Amino acid sequence: YKLGLNNEVFKNAFNLLNKIKSISEDDINELEENQVGLSEFLSQFTNNQKILSLLSFINGMYFVIPPDKAAASEWIRCQREIQDFKSSGYPLGGTGVISENLCDHTQKNGGKIYTKTEVSKIIFENNRAIGIQLTNGEFIPGDIIISNAGVKNTVNLLIEKSILDDEFVNKINKYEYSLATIQVKIALDKKITDEKTIMFVGEEFNIEEAEERYQKILNLEIPDYHPILFCPIISNIDPTVAPEGKQLIYAGGGCPMPKDGFSNKKHKAGWQEACLKSMEMIFPNIRDHIL
Repeated sequence: YKLGLNNEVFKNAFNLLNKIKSISEDDINELEENQVGLSEFLSQFTNNQKILSLLSFINGMYFVIPPDKAAASEWIRCQREIQDFKSSGYPLGGTGVISENLCDHTQKNGGKIYTKTEVSKIIFENNRAIGIQLTNGEFIPGDIIISNAGVKNTVNLLIEKSILDDEFVNKINKYEYSLATIQVKIALDKKITDEKTIMFVGEEFNIEEAEERYQKILNLEIPDYHPILFCPIISNIDPTVAPEGKQLIYAGGGCPMPKDGFSNKKHKAGWQEACLKSMEMIFPNIRDHIL
């Protein structure tokens, strides 16, 4: 259950990535203007299915959509950044320290953090956002309003219809959601690997099959096992996140989000089991060591 890239294919894959890195900004902008998809773009460089599977895997980590729906321009920009820094990143102390540090910085500079507080709408004055109104009627002013509710929810639920023109609203409502991401965090009673990161591809791969599989997943079909997982071995990257002699592994991949979200216990349990079955393909006895 590996990609099976021999040295020659592996070398060709990296040569292709270096070639992509040298594409000019004007050419990237042209790809964006012409709305060229990633599958179409990559087909100019290679038809090797194993190389395409590797690049499709990377695309999935970036956008959680199949390569035929991904913008070639945005993929190139993301890939360049990763190659320039020669790595992705993981914060020491766990990903929670990101939000903790943001909250600490906000409070140290006189800001306030509200929890369990629901926003009913964004308030505008002279076509400019000036604050938010909570469900209890309280108004909180702000020079800049940033919504993380998603562009569709923000436009349709938080902004009065008279503020935005119909053409813009119609454009937003034509947007398609990507998949969501499910992540299984596995605590083990012993160390079972020295690897820091594992990329799991569960079968011999080609782009057409990936696109068909994506469509089935969109139809809320839960697979027997998760076909593609990104598995950082967190405690091998940052030993402080697990007690000595224990191990912490994350296994994450794309999945659809039903209307009732992960409060849908059947959906959540099904995808959790799919992830664990994939992990068993990598580590056959992993369930014996789950705490």
